[in-house]
Amino acid sequence: MYYLGLCENYLPIRHGVNEQSYDKFIVLDIFKTGNINDVINYTTLWKKLFKVYLKTLNLNKITHPTIRNIKEILLNKNYINLEILEIYHSETNECLCIKKTFWIKIFQRKIKQFLYRNYNRYKKLKHIKGYFSREIGNDLIVN
Repeated sequence: MYYLGLCENYLPIRHGVNEQSYDKFIVLDIFKTGNINDVINYTTLWKKLFKVYLKTLNLNKITHPTIRNIKEILLNKNYINLEILEIYHSETNECLCIKKTFWIKIFQRKIKQFLYRNYNRYKKLKHIKGYFSREIGNDLIVN
């Protein structure tokens, strides 16, 4: 089942050492129902608290066993963001998740490319060469 929620990379310094969870995402919180404004306010609160947490850490000493650029990922402003998550529990009873939001981003990118191609095609058909091309029945190919 899919939920709307917050997640972050499994960090050994923050979540303890568990070699099976190093490359996974851990669930911070999920939203089953509620007002969207409350969810957005809660998300901004999490982001502010995480910034305060990062200030207390020495970022030069943070390492991750599987992620080399963990410092850049942690400092990214969209690190903790509202995501669509598929949640499962590990053998050690940790609440882990798989992000599903990136499929929406891929779909949006494909739709934008399709609309951009069609926009340019119709823009070419509006010119005088496009009118001549349509008169002879060749409205798809415009040079």
